[in-house]
Amino acid sequence: MVLALVALAAPLASCSWVSASPYEHAAYRKTRVAPTFDERLAAAYDYLERYPKGAYADEVSRYVKKAEPVFYESRQRDVAGLEAYLRALPKGPHAKEIRSRLRAIEEQRARPDSLSEAAKSTEARLSEAKASRERARAELFFWIETLSEPDTYKSPIAEGPPELVVAYSLSLPAPVCKHVEPDAIEIPGLTQPHGEWRDCTKSISVPYLVPDKGSLVERKMEFTVTLRQDRTGRPTSSRIEGERLFMRLEETYATRAIDTSSTDDQVASLERGIQTVQSSFEARVSPDPACIIKTGVPEILRRECKGMRVVVIASTEPKWLDAIEFAALAPP
Repeated sequence: MVLALVALAAPLASCSWVSASPYEHAAYRKTRVAPTFDERLAAAYDYLERYPKGAYADEVSRYVKKAEPVFYESRQRDVAGLEAYLRALPKGPHAKEIRSRLRAIEEQRARPDSLSEAAKSTEARLSEAKASRERARAELFFWIETLSEPDTYKSPIAEGPPELVVAYSLSLPAPVCKHVEPDAIEIPGLTQPHGEWRDCTKSISVPYLVPDKGSLVERKMEFTVTLRQDRTGRPTSSRIEGERLFMRLEETYATRAIDTSSTDDQVASLERGIQTVQSSFEARVSPDPACIIKTGVPEILRRECKGMRVVVIASTEPKWLDAIEFAALAPP
């Protein structure tokens, strides 16, 4: 297209001297020296309208026949181009068509048709669905990142990181607590008198939408956060647990509903869970390969170093509960 415009912008072919009045010659000269292609073509139409049998009429007419289709093709793709065509060639061969198109566009803007409204509505719903998935993902990320943080386990919850106090203690629903028997304590070196350990569990539920067969299906990112606390209220370990939790996480990235029976989806979900927990641990504790501990099913990830441990447990029948366990280890 650019080459065509350049070629058409070249001086008109006639080099022979012809007899013409000064006014006609001035009109003809504009077709050759006007600064833009639009102006040269407009000048050519003006010349033919004023001097249809002029000395340069044949030459200018040949130029117009070649240039106008190119000009129309380059301007008919948007409103600004259509308007530019009319400014240059208000009586051009495509002027009537362009005016009709501009009127239709204006009417559509003033009174959007049902298809336009439906498209906008669909776009809005898809945008909200995407935002809902991002909110669900962010909620799980918050808890993984917070519970990976060693500072979470250094003081009673009430004196801990402000974001933990707000999210765990102050936000609804409130955690439900129960005493833990001594034989349930699995952290070496951390012992308490009978009845002075307790587990406090908070339920989290964040709805989100995923596209499925032309519609949006509602899902929920549901999991529990349990903090095991000593007699001072200081967390010593924690656990995130949810039914098919890693599938729900993978679904927040996908543009479709995850098939729970698909082996590919199951593998992708486990990889997503491992990647998420591993990245958080490495950022907040240590990326040292020495932290890696070999595991076996149902454990799919174990990291342990610098006084912290994280274990990822894949779901199994019958409850299909995925879990992430964190622990602040006692000094040796």
